Amino acid sequence: MNNQTTIIRRYLECTGLVLLWMAGGFYFHLGPVAYQALGLPLIVGFQLVIARRPLHQLWARDAPSFRLDRGTLVLAGILMIACAALLLLGRAGRVARGSERLIIVWPLCAAAIPAAFALRQQRAADLRRALAVIAAAVIIRVAWVVVAWAPTWAGALTFPAAKLPGFFTDSLCEFVGLFLVDEVAFRGALDPHLGSACNSRLHAWSSAVFVSILWCVWHLPAYYPKATTFLGLFNDIGPLSIGTVVFGTVLSFCARRSRTLVPSAALHAANNAYFLTLLK
Repeated sequence: MNNQTTIIRRYLECTGLVLLWMAGGFYFHLGPVAYQALGLPLIVGFQLVIARRPLHQLWARDAPSFRLDRGTLVLAGILMIACAALLLLGRAGRVARGSERLIIVWPLCAAAIPAAFALRQQRAADLRRALAVIAAAVIIRVAWVVVAWAPTWAGALTFPAAKLPGFFTDSLCEFVGLFLVDEVAFRGALDPHLGSACNSRLHAWSSAVFVSILWCVWHLPAYYPKATTFLGLFNDIGPLSIGTVVFGTVLSFCARRSRTLVPSAALHAANNAYFLTLLK
């Protein structure tokens, strides 16, 4: 099989996974939490059967094995306790009511294990290589909030000091949770699979942009639950989606340079926590 055929096949494989996931969420009328949970078996199947890569490389791209040494277990325990306490006490998380917190606290605790693994696998040299991209991601996202959100939502630029504790606690829970959901799918599974199909600079950019477009449209079933047809979901894609694609592209390069999901998940978590905190 020539290289061009391999590239086309991988584009189709990535697209197929996301469309299958979206169709499941739409036709079964899944809420946001159930929609994300639907992706877990799909991601595992894609990683093992399609990409043919070990599961632990979803969180650390070149890790030789999934190591649960003492340091990893201690760190995972700290993350579990912190996230569970913050969520159950109502200090963090997008879930507001007590019964719903109990539903989300278990997967959040489970996510603490791969989060701790990725943190322990993060090498300082790789993190330094990603610093320029991390800075670019912050600048781009702040600029996008100023340009796209501020004209229609004055509160987007108003962040009271009293809400800072909520921002940090939401960031922690979001960071841990992202090691089971879309960061794993898009920056952990799809981006390495598609990006490794070719070594050219053009493909490096086109693959990152394409994965980010998939990430953008993946949000549609959860964001627009009143759509009456599957194709009707795509009618809601507007100019604001450009910001999601640009942000996702930068997150892909963060994950590529750092070799783990740590920087991309941290940036993604801070972005989510910013809006969650403002909307509380």
